[in-house]
Amino acid sequence: MRQQASESYSALEIALQGQVRVPYGDGSKLTEIGLDSLAIVRIVVAASPDSEQEIDVSSLAGVSTVGELRAWLAESAIGGETI
Repeated sequence: MRQQASESYSALEIALQGQVRVPYGDGSKLTEIGLDSLAIVRIVVAASPDSEQEIDVSSLAGVSTVGELRAWLAESAIGGETI
């Protein structure tokens, strides 16, 4: 499971770098680095280990920083069938 979370982290970095053109860190607000809800969903889909998994958009809506997105994705990759 730890490897899967690590792979999700790497995939998230790649997806973020493809969308974000400004410096960012874990505390960066997603909206302040230019990400709207569609871009966030695209990033999650690109970083997800299972392309067939459904995305729980209601829990994703509560994510507001890069660090929260990392934690959400890691928890979702380890957790159940819906991310």
